[in-house]
Amino acid sequence: MRIGTVAAPRLAVALALMLAALVMGAAAPAEGASDALCGQASDLVRDADPGAALTLIDKREQALDEATGTDAPAVCPGIARQARYQQVKADAAVKAAKGHLKDAKEAGEKAANTDDPTKKRAAESEQKVALAAAQASLDEAKGLDAKDAEYVRLSTETTKAEDFQESWDSFVSDWLEPLGVPLGVALAIALGWLVLGRILVQAYATRVPLLNGRLSPGLLIAGALCALASGLLFTLLVPSSDAGPDRWWSYIAVAVLGAVAAVALAIGLAIRLRVTIEAMSTSETKDMPSAARIVAILRKLGADAPRGVEVPVGTDVNVLADAVTKVAPKGWVSSVVDALSAVLGFTPWKVVIDRTAGGTAVLITRNGRTVDSAIVRADILGPDSPSASPDVLVASFILMTLADNYRNRAGFEGLLGSTSWKSIAYVASTQGAIAPPAATAPSEVRRMLAAAALLEDNPFARIALYEDLYRNRDEPEIAEGYARWLHKEAMNDLYDSGAGLATRARLLCACISVTLNVLGTRPADGVARKRLKEAFVQIDEVLLKVGRQPGTFDQIYGRMTVLKMAKDAALARASALQQGEPTIWDGDQEEKIGGVALTALGQRAYNTMCDLASRDAGLTRAVTLYEVVCADPQNRAWSLVDPSLEKLRHDGRMWTFVAKGNDLLGAAPFAVHAPALREVGLTSVAAIARTSAEGLAGLIATTQERADRLVDLAILLDTLPPELAGRSVDVLAVLVEWGATTLALLSANGDKVGPALREIPGFRRADAHHAAAEAWMTTNGVPALV
Repeated sequence: MRIGTVAAPRLAVALALMLAALVMGAAAPAEGASDALCGQASDLVRDADPGAALTLIDKREQALDEATGTDAPAVCPGIARQARYQQVKADAAVKAAKGHLKDAKEAGEKAANTDDPTKKRAAESEQKVALAAAQASLDEAKGLDAKDAEYVRLSTETTKAEDFQESWDSFVSDWLEPLGVPLGVALAIALGWLVLGRILVQAYATRVPLLNGRLSPGLLIAGALCALASGLLFTLLVPSSDAGPDRWWSYIAVAVLGAVAAVALAIGLAIRLRVTIEAMSTSETKDMPSAARIVAILRKLGADAPRGVEVPVGTDVNVLADAVTKVAPKGWVSSVVDALSAVLGFTPWKVVIDRTAGGTAVLITRNGRTVDSAIVRADILGPDSPSASPDVLVASFILMTLADNYRNRAGFEGLLGSTSWKSIAYVASTQGAIAPPAATAPSEVRRMLAAAALLEDNPFARIALYEDLYRNRDEPEIAEGYARWLHKEAMNDLYDSGAGLATRARLLCACISVTLNVLGTRPADGVARKRLKEAFVQIDEVLLKVGRQPGTFDQIYGRMTVLKMAKDAALARASALQQGEPTIWDGDQEEKIGGVALTALGQRAYNTMCDLASRDAGLTRAVTLYEVVCADPQNRAWSLVDPSLEKLRHDGRMWTFVAKGNDLLGAAPFAVHAPALREVGLTSVAAIARTSAEGLAGLIATTQERADRLVDLAILLDTLPPELAGRSVDVLAVLVEWGATTLALLSANGDKVGPALREIPGFRRADAHHAAAEAWMTTNGVPALV
């Protein structure tokens, strides 16, 4: 028992010694391996490759962690600390080298940009010192970590991409990162001022005239710059100011700049000339107006260069060329665009066009507020007046509304003082270059031009009307009168400068052409030759002032070569005749010449005609003006019974004009339906009288009420004796004026209608057909002449 008891502890000790020996035997190779690895790592650190040493140590530590399954003790901790220290020192040395290289570059640039020898030497010396310092830092980095990426890059030639990257990194680190937060605050403040400016746009009431729309870009840029300056001042200057007076002045400067920015932006947005046109269609009709067509017409009226050699085509406005007039898109895109436009306000003008059964409704808004509206119809002057193109009327209304809302019509000087959009539209409706003309028959074109001139005596209506009345007349007296008017009109102060120069050039060009025609029949006319020479001098002055430009001026330049050749030939012919004295026109010729000039147009034309007709010396002009005045059906009807025109009604020249105009389809109320009546072949009283009212309504697409009126009048006129049929239009005017549009109404109003009918040639007591006229009147209920 004693032996067993002693043996057991000894056995345990022996086992423990054996286990320890085994462990020491296993650890001995590991420790030996670690010593060898530390030696390799130490050599790498001495060889200036601390990165490789750390990589070697890291791999050994990972292997031990995997073998033991626990975190093994650090391997070569002292060598690892030394390697990391050398890396940090190398990075610092490389950074210092970069700074020295930058200093060297700046010193080199300074030396290159100075002519002072002393400063140049100082800069070159500074550059050498910086380069030496950079090299020393690089040598230091090389001794610590020769494989440092930044050291390697600095020690080799860099590429352009690397230079750009370095510059960008420097910019980011030197500027963007320090300014990131202040710049964000500055932009936020600037945005706040811009939002305030957008809100202030609503304070620009629609009744306040706008500044010139061309100022908008400058104001918007100035507003944005002031807003940004205000934000930068707040973030950069205010924090650096002390709590004294300077800080308060800084705050005031920030507020003033911001207020200027908001006001500039508000005005810039308010006056901006940008238009969106949107077409709609109500349930009343499926006929949707073409917004694209109206945009095209509007641009021809207000965006193109001046056109027309002798007569303006459209207007001479071109401000809409920069307005980027556009058609609003449809669908969800339209909703997004409208929302953005409303928020940003960059398209302040909006036009909504809606075709209804009663005409085309036009609504014009600016920044959401209604500016003007109108209901546009082809027969906008009345059912018996000449009709204009509805789309041209709409475009003219838009153009004139835009012009009227800018102070002194800034940018719209090419309207030459015109204020009537209807007048502009009626003239444009006769011009195929604007849109397919509303009328092509010469008589209807003249009625439309006369209607335009009666609406307003503006240059476009006046020049177009005179050209239509006189340009193709053969009588020398009329040509002379027209040439004199052209020359006098060209010297109107309205055309002295700017947009008026194009019209002056047109008038002078027409004056030269017409004067050459006069000299073709009267080569010895000294007055015409003098006018021809003056007109050439004056048009040369205009062309020299303006230069060659697209449109009117380019066309006139092309014509001038031919006109100069014709002038030289005309003057040579006069010299050959050796007649230099002015040719005298006799009294009758001078009266005709003077009668060409319509004394007054516009709203006062009828009264002017009455005044002229009351004087013997003014009868010729009154007759000339009568043709224009009678474009208005009411004027024509009233002229047949107006007591102040009794002397004019006894002038045969007036009735000669009336006889020439005896076209039933050119008179009210048939004129408005003339195209449709001609299309279906109903061109005479008899043909219309034989058509039922129901059938006529369907043929010409009109209402039953209007068809009844046309048929009743045709039946009544069809009863005129053949010898009086040539006066049917005059009879029609009297019947319409007194409301005697049926046989029954004529009988009921005979006592009133009779005196007016007896003023018409053929119905007068001394006329050859008086008996037939009296028989017709008494048959239809008009009291007999006592």
